[in-house]
Amino acid sequence: MKKRKSLLTAFLLLIASVVALSLMLGLAACGGDGDGGESRTSYSIQAPASSDVYTLTGLPDSAYEGDTVTFKVVLNDPENSSLGDITIEPTFDLSFDVTPAADGTCTFTMPASPVEVIVEAVAYSEVLSDGGVAFSSSNSKTIVVGATNDGYRNDDDDYVECWSYNIGLGWQANGFSSRSYATSSNQSVIPDDAITILNGDKGNNWYFTNAKVAIDTSKISEGTTWLEIYLQNSSSSSSNGTVMVKITVVGTIALQTMQENVTIDFNGYADEGDDITVRFYDQDYIENSTVNGRPAPAYVEVSGVVGADGTADFSFDYIVGHSYMVNVYKGKGWYTDSLTQDNPDCDLVLVIDGDVFGEGSTVTGFDQYIDGELSFVNANSSLTLEVAGTFREINWPTN
Repeated sequence: MKKRKSLLTAFLLLIASVVALSLMLGLAACGGDGDGGESRTSYSIQAPASSDVYTLTGLPDSAYEGDTVTFKVVLNDPENSSLGDITIEPTFDLSFDVTPAADGTCTFTMPASPVEVIVEAVAYSEVLSDGGVAFSSSNSKTIVVGATNDGYRNDDDDYVECWSYNIGLGWQANGFSSRSYATSSNQSVIPDDAITILNGDKGNNWYFTNAKVAIDTSKISEGTTWLEIYLQNSSSSSSNGTVMVKITVVGTIALQTMQENVTIDFNGYADEGDDITVRFYDQDYIENSTVNGRPAPAYVEVSGVVGADGTADFSFDYIVGHSYMVNVYKGKGWYTDSLTQDNPDCDLVLVIDGDVFGEGSTVTGFDQYIDGELSFVNANSSLTLEVAGTFREINWPTN
């Protein structure tokens, strides 16, 4: 009886051992902290502080090593802001950047440490004057693809037609430091390789009184962008400033006009009944611009007849904000040959001289003819200009 009891005890111990071994093997197969296990550690993800410039969504607060983490960064006002670097800062590893997709989606692989997501973004606001650097009020903030108003020679001595912005200086400059720059917030509208900083005019001294920022309009596309322009004097690092301006690029631009009148006093250089042709040349002509749905003219030609008082009136559609050079020819049609000294047209081309001011104010500006350029600020105004002599008399005076 005792022997049968010992055999039963041994059998039960054997069964218990088999069950225990099975449980151990089963646990090992399900993973654990032993060799060959598949357990992973979850690490925290710290999101950036909230921002008025952008919105971040979808970022989890933790992830396992090797997981693909996906989130999205979208600018709240993309036209007036830009997204900089998006950086992942691991605790025990070098940081790395992620590049958002077109819709703002970002992804990265979770390292074996906590991480912090850092987002750089900036909102733009207009700054027209800073530290003696000023974006001229005469600069147009709308430019047209392919339009030019200036030109310069590049390093290869090739002539580059461009759209140029005048940047005023409140300090004297021999040149500009290599730290000076001009950059665009939207490279698809105005790429940086379309922008060149040029020396301006020296005036009557040895110093530049302004700078020019030239835009190669053959490289630009329709849209909006912010131009950031930093200028530093080459001889004084304390003379510097940054201006910021929003630029709109269009395929064409519709210009506004207002009717204006110019009365010319011929001062004895034309008689009653003489035919007169006047051309008003647009000094701010913009290619690909329109007036009343038609291509804007580079000049307006108006005919008239001298009256008994020795004057004649010439009315034309004046493009708002532009200035004009006034050329006067005594006769019908227009001269075609160059005005060399032996050309008889030199006696028929009449030169207007003197400065004339009309209505206006220091705030709005004046209707005026000054330094050879005609400009109006008021609709339906009139200025009287006076002939000073013939082209021959002015350019080849005789004693």
